[in-house]
Amino acid sequence: SNTIIGRTEWVKDIDGKCKGIREAESLKGYFSIRYLKNDGIHDFEIVDFNYTSIELKVFVRDSKELNKDIPIKVDGIQKKTKRLTSLSDKPTIIFKSDNILASNYSFGSESTTIMLQDPDTETLDDDDPFESGDSTTWTIYGSLNPTRTPSGIKFNISEIPAGNQIDAATLYLLVSSGNGLPLTVQVFEYDIVWNEEDGIDESTTGGALLDTDADSGVDDLINLDVTSWVSSGYTSGDINVSFALNITGTFQSVTVISKEFSTASSRPFLNITFSIIPVIGITTSLTSPGDASVEPDGDITFNCSAVPVLSNVTNITLYHNSSGSFDKIH
Repeated sequence: SNTIIGRTEWVKDIDGKCKGIREAESLKGYFSIRYLKNDGIHDFEIVDFNYTSIELKVFVRDSKELNKDIPIKVDGIQKKTKRLTSLSDKPTIIFKSDNILASNYSFGSESTTIMLQDPDTETLDDDDPFESGDSTTWTIYGSLNPTRTPSGIKFNISEIPAGNQIDAATLYLLVSSGNGLPLTVQVFEYDIVWNEEDGIDESTTGGALLDTDADSGVDDLINLDVTSWVSSGYTSGDINVSFALNITGTFQSVTVISKEFSTASSRPFLNITFSIIPVIGITTSLTSPGDASVEPDGDITFNCSAVPVLSNVTNITLYHNSSGSFDKIH
């Protein structure tokens, strides 16, 4: 399984750490304001907001609106009123909800209405493409504001039984050039921690170059050899492996399809070939005391840690070869 993470889901918080948008203390600067309607009389200033709370200041530009009750609505439902006594008056208003980003806010009888960019319509879990801005940037989601910010692609490899060997790993991507011209896609190691709470560090770039592949320009399925990086992560016990993508060329962009794309064959996938390491046989010997009346004593310990986690051990057969006989097997 794989996940493409865009900046609609991960932001760099005020403490410098990357967090999911639902945990970040501040989202200001990452989500743009959309005027659904602007009457030119009522306006506002956003102080700050996060996923569940928004703080803003309302004011008027026309003195005729002073000393009037200004209706303030959320999703068309009046929540509060404010009466301003001067054009410099900017009272603070705070709203809380389960998802501040999904609501619209109206101010005044003429209803200047705004909405913060809704991540539920901008995430990559649909048919929207995943696009880089130009050849100087790491792969980004091109329709967001701000653009040209880094992102990554992650695959969960936890279904591969532990203790085995990665023989080959190939990353397949359906890509398309932004201007229809051929380009070369590069895939790099992306050494970041994915614990589902940490996002992409803005300063993080790819590590070693793993492979390159040329794109013909339009909807081309490319394949990239990422065996060394997948094997390294698997051996280290990582359940996730990540890659950074880049392109070479001038004024070009590359589009990558997301994991939820409606056509399954177009989704990115990581093909891994691995070998199951068999349980090592055990050979042991006991020296006969040369006296049939004396019982030789020995312990045999079976370590089955190398048995694949998807297998069931139903029985163990012990074979022995001796000049006498064992009365007991421990």
